[in-house]
Amino acid sequence: MIKRLFFLFLLFQSSLFVMAQEDEFVLPMRFGIVGDGVDLLPLELDYDLEAQSSLRIGDAWINSETVQVFLGPILDYSPDLAPYLTVEDKAQSVLLLKWPTELITEGQLEAVGRSGQVLWTSYLKASQIADWKAHLRSIRGRMKDTIHRDDDENAPLFGTTLIVKDFLRSAKSLLNANEGFRLCLSQINDDGQVRICAPYTSISKVSRKWNIQKDPEPEQPARVILAQQQVPLKGRRRVTGKIVQFLAELSNGYIYEFVSRPPKIQIMELTKNDRDTAKVVGFDQVPAAEYRILNPTQSTFLVRFLKWEETIGDLRQFWEAKISLKEPVMYFRGPGGGLFKQGFEIRRLPREEIRPFLHGKTPDSTYVNGPWLHGVRAKNTTITEGESSVVSSPGSEEFDWSFQATNRGDLNRSHVVVKDGDETFKAYYEMYKGFPRELSGRTSIALASSGKVLYQMEGAFNYWLEDLLGWTNYWVSRQRWGVSAKYFQSLNQLTLVSKGNSSFSESDIFHMWTLDLKYRLTPGLWNRDETWGLQLNYNDIRYGEFHPMLAGVGMFWARSMPRLFEDWFNLFSFIRYPKWV
Repeated sequence: MIKRLFFLFLLFQSSLFVMAQEDEFVLPMRFGIVGDGVDLLPLELDYDLEAQSSLRIGDAWINSETVQVFLGPILDYSPDLAPYLTVEDKAQSVLLLKWPTELITEGQLEAVGRSGQVLWTSYLKASQIADWKAHLRSIRGRMKDTIHRDDDENAPLFGTTLIVKDFLRSAKSLLNANEGFRLCLSQINDDGQVRICAPYTSISKVSRKWNIQKDPEPEQPARVILAQQQVPLKGRRRVTGKIVQFLAELSNGYIYEFVSRPPKIQIMELTKNDRDTAKVVGFDQVPAAEYRILNPTQSTFLVRFLKWEETIGDLRQFWEAKISLKEPVMYFRGPGGGLFKQGFEIRRLPREEIRPFLHGKTPDSTYVNGPWLHGVRAKNTTITEGESSVVSSPGSEEFDWSFQATNRGDLNRSHVVVKDGDETFKAYYEMYKGFPRELSGRTSIALASSGKVLYQMEGAFNYWLEDLLGWTNYWVSRQRWGVSAKYFQSLNQLTLVSKGNSSFSESDIFHMWTLDLKYRLTPGLWNRDETWGLQLNYNDIRYGEFHPMLAGVGMFWARSMPRLFEDWFNLFSFIRYPKWV
């Protein structure tokens, strides 16, 4: 028995050690390099249609290779994949579509006749695209190592974007149409719209197989319309916050157009990744190219389905992407559509290897100015104070840093100076500074059953502690404790009369004091971070000769208004403010 207890004790100790190791120094500090080594160039709309039949918008292309429509069995589209296709894939006639998803992620697919009438329509969801990509991966899985990688990548089927399996059944009116049509994919939202159209085509049935083919038409000169004016076929236009209207008509019948405001680009840092590339970190508006989300949502499907998400706090979504140092540019979608070019003028960059890290338990918010944070520097670097003091232990890579949070009710940024050889860079961290004190008052009027009007008043005061008398401990003291006091009083005499045989009657002013000592089970700020908690309660009631004193313990739960209700309340402009419940 003793051996078992000793073994469990060792196991518990080792698990605590592993947890502690996992929590240590995992929060990266960011380099404030924008404006101090890197400049963001003005946002541009960059396009090129000089080839007449091929449009470059940003780094995306629209031509007969990137926008395609195919109707028939998959086997006819990629006959080399016959050994790896299912029986259904081989036999079924489907509609295969290909378009640049960096321009349109999902949208309404319409067959528009020459008369202008919409002959057929279907909404294509991003989830359908993801499902088709997963199916293509399963085909690749069946191929395994039986063919060369080049053949794998070059199979036409792997370049398609989406499959519409029930096209022949759902588009019977289109099959019987006696006019040519063009397929247009459009995406419309509150911020604008974007549309890609293929040339006019016709559907026919040959040897019991349906197929779609382009209608023969003479080519027309390509043109570009920008802000309702015809402009040169190639250009780079600086854009401001005004709405951009762009239309390109290709000589071979393809059309691309969008209406959108330019995106708001938020760049946090750039660092040198290797000899040829740099890492870029930003938030909210994601780039059109490949990127990685640094703080993926932790909410479950049920929370998202019920719209139970938080509505107060740092709701930014951070992303990371790579750019070439030879051509330091990124492309971003507009809120309504289009691709916009963000260039960088790079004079110097910090190396990724010199980044300092903060302890994993470092808070992202505070009540006070100057909380001490614990971090570690990279080898062969030194940390010195920026606008606040830094204390380093001799012979140690760890340091303590007094974070300057001067702006209450706002996100504060404070930095230290990292010296790497002869160069110095600012590394910063961000913390929200909240309000530890809360004072409120309320008056109310009530009508008693006797017809008498009762006037009442109430006052409340809350105070939350950053720590306990300077002692900072994650589990015990940091942003855990709060006290509150509430006073309630009737402004005129409250009369109580007993019913039945008793002759009791009392008329006096009613007073009640309530004192609470609260402990948060998770650290954070009141009116910002959700928590469960424990509380110790004391009530003092005075009414005439009655003077009961009550004490008890309980639990509390506090959080921001769930998104479900917040959206409803925000329909009314006078209550569009952060709500805490």
